[in-house]
Amino acid sequence: MAYRYLTRQDAWHLYKARADNAPEDVKSREKVHGDGAVLEVDSLVEDCSNFVESLSDATTVPAHAYEGNIGRFLHEHLRGQEAIDDPRFWLWLSLGPLAEIVVDRSTRFNVEYTQRIVGLGPTKEGFLYRSFLRADLGYDENAPSLDERYRHALVGDQDFWVSHVIRLSFAARKDILHSIVRFQYPGLKDDPLLAPGTHPLGMRLLAKRIRRVSSTTSLVFVDATEWEGILEELASRQELETIPVVKRDGKPDSSRIRMLETLISDGKVKLLRKLPSDQNPREYQVMTACLRADGTPYQKGSAGP
Repeated sequence: MAYRYLTRQDAWHLYKARADNAPEDVKSREKVHGDGAVLEVDSLVEDCSNFVESLSDATTVPAHAYEGNIGRFLHEHLRGQEAIDDPRFWLWLSLGPLAEIVVDRSTRFNVEYTQRIVGLGPTKEGFLYRSFLRADLGYDENAPSLDERYRHALVGDQDFWVSHVIRLSFAARKDILHSIVRFQYPGLKDDPLLAPGTHPLGMRLLAKRIRRVSSTTSLVFVDATEWEGILEELASRQELETIPVVKRDGKPDSSRIRMLETLISDGKVKLLRKLPSDQNPREYQVMTACLRADGTPYQKGSAGP
């Protein structure tokens, strides 16, 4: 099926116009790829618009649930279409039919409206595409109802999906990805098991360990029923970990240093050494398990609240 798209040059022009509060009609720059009937998105736009209109303010739904629901609508309407593999199609959606939804995502949650959010940076960082990808990876085609098929996609913050799930090379094995979602969010409730976000010893550390093991072992061939045990082992294992304590500009990350020193003082993490020196550390080498959201080390059999 044919579909509409924008070149990056035209997309940049439309983005700048909208960023300057002088939006232009996408029809003046859109192009069509392919022959025959053109993919229509009117019903998709209607579903997304109705969802946003049902929200009274930013407190109605957290940002990740907002993305999860938009992703579901995108997936329901576009799944299986050739257009989804073309970054130019997502530029057209973001700056054309769903432009107001993208702007709402920014203003509602106080996120700057940048070129990345419309897909002019890495494609996976564009709001609409990453939301679609989240729904696609979270989709369970064996679930008995439509709502249940998307239940994995509706939990987890943006960092969990973008930094961890999407980057794990298990796209062909959604059952494995779903196991990871259920491990971090027991009962598929928005109550993370391991420390979420940028905490270096929580979910980030587990994802790091999964990548480390999968680089030497074909975990993609492991039966899904074995994954609960694998995740328990990786999360509970006491291993040597190197934790950077400087920012990108080279300055000390004082908040991370304080956090590590508190964990060491409380006996939750064992310090081995500071490198290159105790007086001017750039990284801490510690023995640790993954830490739960409450800051305690994860132990086998302790999944759940």
